[in-house]
Amino acid sequence: MKTIVGLFKNPQEAQVVVNDLAQIGINRDNVCVSQPESANNSGAGDRNGGRPFGFVRSLLGLDVEDSDAEVYSEGVRRGNALVSVKADDAKANAVVDIMKRHGVMDVDHHANEWQRSGWQRGAAPATGARPTATARGNANSAEQRIPVTQEELRIGKREVVGGGVRIYTRVTEQPVQENVTLHQEHVDVQRRPVNRPVNPGDVAAFKEGVVEVTETSEQAVVQKNARVVEEVVVRKDAQERQETVRDTVRRTDVKVEKLDAERANRPQP
Repeated sequence: MKTIVGLFKNPQEAQVVVNDLAQIGINRDNVCVSQPESANNSGAGDRNGGRPFGFVRSLLGLDVEDSDAEVYSEGVRRGNALVSVKADDAKANAVVDIMKRHGVMDVDHHANEWQRSGWQRGAAPATGARPTATARGNANSAEQRIPVTQEELRIGKREVVGGGVRIYTRVTEQPVQENVTLHQEHVDVQRRPVNRPVNPGDVAAFKEGVVEVTETSEQAVVQKNARVVEEVVVRKDAQERQETVRDTVRRTDVKVEKLDAERANRPQP
């Protein structure tokens, strides 16, 4: 875990940063906001070996330089808000980006300005506001929370395309022929000389008239009827199968060891 700190102009800007940190999954227990307490108490205290900036130093970590802790402490005393975040390597860059986006102060630049106005490093703090923590990490609190985390394995299912068939239909033409017999008539007119007596039928026909004789013929008429001669059947057979998914999950194990007075006072390596 890395400790990332940033100084902001006022507690309102710091709270906006805290809200954005929660959006990227930073636990509120890993975020501490130190802001001035409106009281006429001295900023001095004996929180860290009698050093007046010991409270801020305890927020930043024991390995921070006294000069850096002193600058941050002076910034808080002047009304600024200090945001301290504990994040793993995967989220550290995202935390820095959020702080930059919301106008994190350049502490070196402001420290130089404070020195030009009379502030001195290592001097006794002026009477005024003292820092107080509004999130986890209050130096006056005797409680410390160590989260125990455990990963859960959740197995889901998604549908993937494994293959299949593609069926095309197209129309083709082929020539066919059939033989058919057609009837056709022709009218033939002949004149033949005749010499015989007139009979009653001839007398009845002895008048004006018109006789028409028509010719008929047959023509081939083509009709096409569509018939289904074959079917292509496509179907899918579904079946279930069992698959074993193997993975690893992580868990935080906390070991509690009791210390006697001698071991408790021994400095940590």
